[in-house]
Amino acid sequence: MPRHKLTAFELKLRETISANLKKVSGSISQQQLSDMTGIPASTISGYFSKRSTPNPGSIQKIADALKVNKSDIDPRFTTSILDGPADILPIYNKLHPDRQQNVYTYAEKQLNEQQNENVVPFPEQREIVCGRGTAAGAPIDGATQDAEVRRTRVNVDDIPASANEIVTVEGDSMEPDYPKYSQIFVRWQDTIDDGDLAVVRVADEGVTFKQVSRDYQQKKIVLHSLNDKYPDRYLDPEDVSIIGVVLN
Repeated sequence: MPRHKLTAFELKLRETISANLKKVSGSISQQQLSDMTGIPASTISGYFSKRSTPNPGSIQKIADALKVNKSDIDPRFTTSILDGPADILPIYNKLHPDRQQNVYTYAEKQLNEQQNENVVPFPEQREIVCGRGTAAGAPIDGATQDAEVRRTRVNVDDIPASANEIVTVEGDSMEPDYPKYSQIFVRWQDTIDDGDLAVVRVADEGVTFKQVSRDYQQKKIVLHSLNDKYPDRYLDPEDVSIIGVVLN
């Protein structure tokens, strides 16, 4: 009776077993492996040259002789459905090659699904500038703050999409909405609307966080604190530059 044509699965299996045997046997010759296992040298040669597929008994003997796991040689032993109850593998080996392929394909699909279920996705992150503080009271020194700038990575779900920088509020003039040492998200821009909360640089003074508006009658920029104990400050427009608008 002519031998059946090998399926793609069988060809791949032989190729994998051959490669694994060469890897795990190291400097041990095929004849030495035959002596160690009691498997004829011609049969061992067939495994190495991809002419034949070892049965589970031969895989066990070779694994024992080389002190490795069966799965290190034969990938059929790595699939969970074939590593399950002891009666599964004998049933598998009795199937025709086409049906073995079906079992292997199904088992592989189940294993992939199981592994994907166990994967915990990492939150998406992006880089943002941080490290600077802004006084919610009297301005703090801008040069010092610029020297403290650094970058960090944060989860995108934790910050507004258009934020460029996280800034620490150093004073209490924006309480109760923005307590001392709270953090604010800033989008860099050099223009704002009247009434916006913004981080601004005051000439010869430093950086501060205030509600900013324009007094058109006096032609002044007004820096307003949310904390009533701080009076409004009226400054010449050329003395105030906008660093960015506060998003939160």
